[in-house]
Formats: sequence, C-alpha cells, structure tokens
Amino acid sequence: MPVHHTRNDQPEPEEAPVVGGQSDRDKAELWRLSGMGMEFVASIAGMLLLGLGLDYWWGTSPVLTVIGAVVGLVGGGYNLIRQALNAEKKAASRHDHDHRNTH
Repeated sequence: MPVHHTRNDQPEPEEAPVVGGQSDRDKAELWRLSGMGMEFVASIAGMLLLGLGLDYWWGTSPVLTVIGAVVGLVGGGYNLIRQALNAEKKAASRHDHDHRNTH
C-alpha cells in the first residue's frame, strides 16, 4: 500500500477503500430492499397468525389460517411488486440524470 509523507516526514498510510466498494447510496438501497423483503414476510406471517387465532377462537380450523396465509401472500406480493417497480423507475430516472450530467 502506498504511503504519503506528512510534515514531520512520518509516513502516513493512504485511506482504505470503502468496504465492498459500496457508496452510501448503494447501502441505503440495500437496506430499503431488505426492508421490502421483511414487509413481505411480515404480511404473510401476520395474516397467517390472525387466521390461526380466529380459527382457534371460532373452531373453524384450518379454514381461516389458509385464507389468512393466502391474503397475506397476495397482499404482500402486490406490495412487494409495486415497491420494486417504483424503485426501478427511480433508479432509471437517477441513471438518466447522472448520464446527462456526465456528457
């Protein structure tokens, strides 16, 4: 690793590169995407548990558990796809904007 000399003629190591080469924008995007996945899982789990609880309460097992899981899957899937499409539009817009500014 190259070194630079300071005023005291003491070697000073060069700054280390960002781990993984990811910018703050990339890290924020990864956190947002992982949050989308967690929302998807939470919607399925939440509706499944609601159905399970209602089945226990009303004695209708497993009807409401299955309905809850399906509703959570459909609702969570819809939300995940909607957010992913919005993220793709934003990324394309940002790419176009960056491309115009560099040329």
